[in-house]
Amino acid sequence: MKILALHLDNFTDYARLRGMPYETTELRITIDEEDFYAIIEKITAYEKDELLGIRVGNLRNLNTLGAIYRISLKAVTIQEALYFCQAYLQETLPLIQVVNSMDGDSATIRLSIDNDKDQSNRIILETILMVVAREIKIVSGEDTEMTIYSPYFKTGYPSDWRKGESFMVKFQLTLLKAALKDNSHWGLDILIPEYLGLIEELKTPENFSSRIKKAMLGMAKPQLPGLETVAYAFNQTSRTLQRRLEEEGTNFRQIAEELKRRICNLLIRHNRYAITDLAYLLGYADSAAFIHSFKKWYGCSPKRFREQRGVS
Repeated sequence: MKILALHLDNFTDYARLRGMPYETTELRITIDEEDFYAIIEKITAYEKDELLGIRVGNLRNLNTLGAIYRISLKAVTIQEALYFCQAYLQETLPLIQVVNSMDGDSATIRLSIDNDKDQSNRIILETILMVVAREIKIVSGEDTEMTIYSPYFKTGYPSDWRKGESFMVKFQLTLLKAALKDNSHWGLDILIPEYLGLIEELKTPENFSSRIKKAMLGMAKPQLPGLETVAYAFNQTSRTLQRRLEEEGTNFRQIAEELKRRICNLLIRHNRYAITDLAYLLGYADSAAFIHSFKKWYGCSPKRFREQRGVS
């Protein structure tokens, strides 16, 4: 399992601040799960602090994550904000299971890890709870009523923490700050390819198809570039590029289709984009062609998809 190295940086940066002699000269995008836990355990043993996760989480928020943070500020519904938070964690820290739920006027984000590394998992989950709670307040306002739960709660925890059967944050449903403004032209369509490009960095092994995907996402305006444009960027003929992709069991059209689906999966959840807008942004000739592809991807129309997920 690959984990975004930035999650580990939260811990190593804190350890350095505390005077722990931790040095690495290796530039990493991802880290293996085994190595991730080994370093967490080393820092935990050095600190001997039961509130380590809370202290580490208090140092960081999603502002360090570029496109992720800027996307979160463009959310106009609680459902959308929670979806981006969940999708980001699932892609970059896949050992954590995230369950979002809403009940009446409150929303809950529940986190868990399915292994027996209880001590390290406590530190990891309490760190992420702190980051998520801070991000919610950045997006929805400092006055948002919020309670954070941990099975390990005791005297010394921050005032907004409570004893709970699981690791979770519960908060009141509120209008997000972004919903109070006209943010329809904030450029979310430009940020989505940037976000997916970051996620694509986590995919292994690195092969020609992966490099093509990252190049296409980097060149998106937000429409994805065509075959000839990408081939030119790689200093190859279109035929040569297609042949190399076929050697890996795919082709340019399949890659473009996959990326369009992934971009659509995020934009469709933002109610500022009409179906005609989505068709244009994804490079379809008209709405009918987009709807045809959408039904093939999801088995229903874009309108039905939004209705099922509470996107008006």
